[in-house]
Amino acid sequence: MKYWILSILLPVVVIAYPLAVQAVGSVVVEPSDHSLQITGWLGEESALVGNLRLTAQSENIEKIVFLTSDLRRKEGGETINRQQIAIAGELKLSAGIPQDFQVRISNISLPGTYEGKVQIFLPNQSQQPVETIAVEVIAKVRPNLIPLGDTEQVQLHLVNCDGLLGWFDCAIAKGLLPASAFLNQWELQFDNPTQAPVTIIDSKVILKGEQTGYQLTTQALSLPQGTITLASDRIMSLPLNVNRSVIPPDRYVGAIYFTLAGQTQRLVIPVDLKIRSGPILPLMVLIFGVLLGRLFKYMQESGGDTTRAIKAVYRLKARIRKEVEHTADQKILEKMIDWVEQLIRWEKIDKAFAEMDAIESRLEALSKLREIENQLMEMKNKSNLGEMLQDLQNNIAKTRVFIAQKNDVAANKLIQAVMKDLANLHYKMNVNNGLILNEPFLPLELASSINNSLIQADALSPQDLPDPSNWEVRVQDFLVLISGVSDDVRIGATVLIIRPFLSLTLLVGLSLVGLGSLYVDNGVTFGSRPFSDYLGLILWGISADVASRNISSLQSRNRDNNSNLN
Repeated sequence: MKYWILSILLPVVVIAYPLAVQAVGSVVVEPSDHSLQITGWLGEESALVGNLRLTAQSENIEKIVFLTSDLRRKEGGETINRQQIAIAGELKLSAGIPQDFQVRISNISLPGTYEGKVQIFLPNQSQQPVETIAVEVIAKVRPNLIPLGDTEQVQLHLVNCDGLLGWFDCAIAKGLLPASAFLNQWELQFDNPTQAPVTIIDSKVILKGEQTGYQLTTQALSLPQGTITLASDRIMSLPLNVNRSVIPPDRYVGAIYFTLAGQTQRLVIPVDLKIRSGPILPLMVLIFGVLLGRLFKYMQESGGDTTRAIKAVYRLKARIRKEVEHTADQKILEKMIDWVEQLIRWEKIDKAFAEMDAIESRLEALSKLREIENQLMEMKNKSNLGEMLQDLQNNIAKTRVFIAQKNDVAANKLIQAVMKDLANLHYKMNVNNGLILNEPFLPLELASSINNSLIQADALSPQDLPDPSNWEVRVQDFLVLISGVSDDVRIGATVLIIRPFLSLTLLVGLSLVGLGSLYVDNGVTFGSRPFSDYLGLILWGISADVASRNISSLQSRNRDNNSNLN
């Protein structure tokens, strides 16, 4: 009986096993889906979605069971729980008809690559899955590089002081401008709030000058070259290198462009760069403008008279060189000219003109004295009045000495004595049977003309006091030193110390005010328009002379007080 039952069951088992195997292998997975890869961007989609295509080969399958494993992150070991994985679609297959199933992974928090598997089971089959599909989920995040506050726009006010006399130019600039004007590097600070590193694959700085149209190159502004990777969830900085010495003065407007891996739009940081030239040249131009303004004022008040006096001196010098042949007479007159030039330097113009008129009278007197001497030399060879002629020559020489001393009164008295002697000489010569004809006596006429010239010279320029000797000067200086009440001290201090000090203080003060107003405060791009910038300094310096009128009034009063001493 037992053998009969086994003989019946054994064929049934043999027949049923191939049918079971055929049922297990009846679900076919699309070849491209044997390793399912799902890719997506975090934050842009609610879930990452992939598609799985299955086909029943021989018969309809009424129900399919999907079992998913946890997905483990390769980069750090974090997992996506299997409850976050959902497979949507009708869970049955019709024989020979492919059907797609949607695999959805939701609530992914960290970017990275996750790996796991999906197993397919058929009901009423063995515990072994009919198919096992490897699943790889690549969760990506868009780069999100955020410039930190106060760095989302770069604004720089710099100075280029590396030209001629650069060390001196920069030394002055450091005393006028803040330290930020001398930066050679600016830190661009960024926040990467994402959990993935950000890769900068390219960076460009594009700036163009508003006034000059000059475009800056990488020699002027540069960023680190090559691919730059910024770590995730970090605040970091990139250096923007600035070569101030090659940037012409101007305002440069543009931007820095960053190309990020995985980002369709570039990160743009606006840049506003203002650079000015060094202060040494503006300061020199400003001082020139102040001096030019004071020169205009000087020419308006007294410069015209001074110029006219100097021209008269030049004409008088030319006349002396032309008309006076004797070297001794030239030296006498040139010494007088030196005194006239000193009067001009003291701005005593009227006295200088009077002195020049007196010099012209003395010039005529000296020239005629030479003519008289020549006449007497001829007479000395033709007459026996040698002693009288010698006395006349001695008196003429003494007259020349008095003229050299500008003692016109003494010279006039002596020339009158010469005139009497010439009259006696003329009489004796007439008595001597006509050594000369009975006609006007030329030496006497010349002496009369000299007399008139000396009278005119004395009226124009009275005799100056003789210079004190050295020991007298030393005694006077000692008395002034111990007394301290001399008017000379007060006048000397006013002229030689106070006036130059006030003038220098005014010059420096006006220059600093103008430099601060036109260069430091309002000259962030000074030098980009050289004509208007430097012309503005010159005009400011000229107009700034209005501020010096109090000093000028004081100087005028000093001149008036000094003129009372003449």
